Amino acid sequence: MNPTDPSNDSSNEGEPIENEINDEDVLEEIILGDDDNIIPEDDGDDDGDISDESEDEDMNAELNEENLDLPVVKFLHEGEVYSIKFNPTNPRIFASGAGDDTAKIWNLDDGNAKSLTGHTDSVCDIQFSPDGKTLATCGLDAVLKLWDLNGNLLHSLEGPTQSIECCAWHPKGPIIIAGGGDGTAWMWDTRNGDCMGVFSGHSDSIGCISFSSDGKRIITGSADCTMRIWDPKTSATLHTIKEGSSALKFHEGPITAMKCYTNDLFVAGSEDGVVTICNSLNGSIFAAYLGHSDSVESLEFLPGLNCVATASMDKSVQIFDLTSALQRSKITFEDGVVRVLVSESSPHHLFVACLDGSVSVWDYRSATLIKKFTAHNAPILDINVSSSGILSASEDGSIKLWSL
Repeated sequence: MNPTDPSNDSSNEGEPIENEINDEDVLEEIILGDDDNIIPEDDGDDDGDISDESEDEDMNAELNEENLDLPVVKFLHEGEVYSIKFNPTNPRIFASGAGDDTAKIWNLDDGNAKSLTGHTDSVCDIQFSPDGKTLATCGLDAVLKLWDLNGNLLHSLEGPTQSIECCAWHPKGPIIIAGGGDGTAWMWDTRNGDCMGVFSGHSDSIGCISFSSDGKRIITGSADCTMRIWDPKTSATLHTIKEGSSALKFHEGPITAMKCYTNDLFVAGSEDGVVTICNSLNGSIFAAYLGHSDSVESLEFLPGLNCVATASMDKSVQIFDLTSALQRSKITFEDGVVRVLVSESSPHHLFVACLDGSVSVWDYRSATLIKKFTAHNAPILDINVSSSGILSASEDGSIKLWSL
């Protein structure tokens, strides 16, 4: 937030959503104190514990650092934590992928952690299957691995000649796609590990990948500043969207974020700060939003508002109308914003993570701050939310769970 902004005035509390939200517009800021948190005690049995004795000592030492709020519990990797996901069918289970070349499956009920080893480089993205039974891990070693919830390796899938940085499950079947650093995408049948298609056409790495909501098309976003729409049955390019292919503005920087809305509509953001609304059926650009001045890192559709929230390195979250592409509200922060997230378990709430280590919760209907956590002394790289709470993953190697 920017406390020196002259527009800060407590009398603006009831003004329309179009106004920029600043610190003094906040109704209430809740800082969790020691009495609001439960740090699990060591039961004396190291077998199956989430952290060993030395990790527990590090945990206690770091939790007592000045200027940090205390989480409900803390979990540790030995490297930066790049990706965290709650299991979609059991919110008491979550997984993490990290720069220590491992992924882990954590159980909040019994305190057990399954360490998933085998990657030879950082695990930069993880995704649970829609039924919650399988975890996919993407490695900079150009390998995608599939695991069951007991930590058993099901398949080790290779295809791209360079890193695999993103993957996505088919919404209705046991099929997964992954984007490679060599500009190719690969699709596999996860039951037997067989390759079902190779998608070639990008001239640079694929950083975003998704099936359309109905599963009938594949959408990829690349560092070559283009997006492609593919036929999953034939591996053919249906449409290529790039600057100059339409009278409307498109991206002139690498594609950094993408989100599918309906069967045909999706939104994408890029390093140049542009956000576009596109149609996957015909490859057309519906509208372009030009409110950001730096890279767009994350996108979310806001249920009930027909709006999109965007997180940017320009230190802002902006909410714009999906139909008109006009800004509805803007929230400013002290540092770059890396993630925005909504959750069915917490209606009307927008969760925001920043490079300054903070996590905040907003009512996106009024852009009003509900809670703020000073979570980490290092940049946050990912967050996830379920009925179990808010997870924050950081460059400091820790994951913290916060109560909703």
